[in-house]
Amino acid sequence: MFIDSSTTAYHAARRIIAEGLRTTILTNSVPVMELFSGTEAPNVDLIGLGGALRRLTSPLSARAR
Repeated sequence: MFIDSSTTAYHAARRIIAEGLRTTILTNSVPVMELFSGTEAPNVDLIGLGGALRRLTSPLSARAR
């Protein structure tokens, strides 16, 4: 499923987490990537522009410092 950078899509992403849906998310939105990396979403595989999020290293939060 592709989730763009709109606010509507961001809220749809929150619903995916709340419902515990099993899916693969492809997104160009940093806030959506941060949303999935900061919550428990074991049924979601997240692919962001530039590659896949590696939950163990948490590269998004490391860059925010």
